[in-house]
Amino acid sequence: MTVAAETEPSSSVIKSTVYLSSKSLPTTTNLVNVHLEVLPRLRTATFFVSTPNPDVISIQDTILTIDGCKIFLPVSISKRSRTSTSVEGVDITASVADTDELACTVDSPYTASSLKKLSRITCHGCNSDLIVRNSKEDDTTTFRRVLDLPSSHWHEVVDCWMCHMEDYSKLITPNGWLHPKPRDLLVGGAFVVLHSLDMEIANLLHGEVSQRERWTSVLCKECLAPLGEVSNKVENEPDSPVSYKIYKYSVDFWTNSDSADPYRSFPVYLAHDLLESASSTASYRYVVWSFGLGKDEKAKPFMLLWMLNADVRVASLETQASQAIDDSVDSNDKSTSLKSRRALKVLYMDCRGSLDPDRAKISSTWLASKTAERLTFPSAQCLELLSTLDQSATVHIPASKRTLNHMNVGYLFP
Repeated sequence: MTVAAETEPSSSVIKSTVYLSSKSLPTTTNLVNVHLEVLPRLRTATFFVSTPNPDVISIQDTILTIDGCKIFLPVSISKRSRTSTSVEGVDITASVADTDELACTVDSPYTASSLKKLSRITCHGCNSDLIVRNSKEDDTTTFRRVLDLPSSHWHEVVDCWMCHMEDYSKLITPNGWLHPKPRDLLVGGAFVVLHSLDMEIANLLHGEVSQRERWTSVLCKECLAPLGEVSNKVENEPDSPVSYKIYKYSVDFWTNSDSADPYRSFPVYLAHDLLESASSTASYRYVVWSFGLGKDEKAKPFMLLWMLNADVRVASLETQASQAIDDSVDSNDKSTSLKSRRALKVLYMDCRGSLDPDRAKISSTWLASKTAERLTFPSAQCLELLSTLDQSATVHIPASKRTLNHMNVGYLFP
């Protein structure tokens, strides 16, 4: 048997797709797909097996058997409650005996504690240095302080505890931001903030400054990749500080001089922000807007995003033969393990271009709603998000279950 588990650089959790060689498959078929979704809080598990014959499937405790091929499950099944058969395959709903093994904490990528020994920040696209070195002889940078910024939703959290309106104006600078001092690194959820004196200005390309905006876009001068934003000086205050907000998903962090730390993609950071938003503000519906980097390009609605469940475990087994060989696995062994991965289950809809009447109605309703929060990102990140959601559906969701109420179903992985 050939088993290859993919590990995404942006997550410390093993990806739940397992590839099997034909030697490990049941003798009656060479193509079997298994999808598993577990809801820990409800203690339920839903299986989909792409075989037309439910009689070859059995579940006992932590073992799913398909015509003699054993698959070890990440949870213990106590009772098989319902089985339904369709042209596509067999659906099984079961009760989970214990979900303690699925318990896990989701840590935000690259907090202040993990960046204490940061020595370099480079562009992810071309590896250009973005921060000033200590000296000509020393190609690293030493920060005096590395501090976590408060939650971006702290206003809402405080409002929940206050019986009257609070004035927060004294807690922030005139242009609405906490500015670092030289050699300070402020760490947010999806970005870091640095003083202008710590930035390698020669490697940056700045957008056109607008007095109406607090921030101006910043690109990498070498590869023109979006890196973040720079704060504009406050009108009539020439000495106001200038800070750079650099997106974590646009750069590589170096805490080891030999190699860059693992890269986390934009959808990973967005998943963490959605988790924080759900716990802080109980927000679950979002309208994602995209903006280009051109002078006259304005933000446009790109996608509708609805978080259905923030605590799901998913796993999939695909029967596509992998080229990778694991010599430690016996090729005659008809068993493998299915590893689960935490995910956010979402509904989403690309609202660009012409839409059918049903989708057009949903889009117009969301855009007019005051309960749907607005998220704005560069167009490249929006396309990456859409691609990630589409791919998650292809890997983890049967074709007949990829739409719900005229919206697409997908997963985000924190």
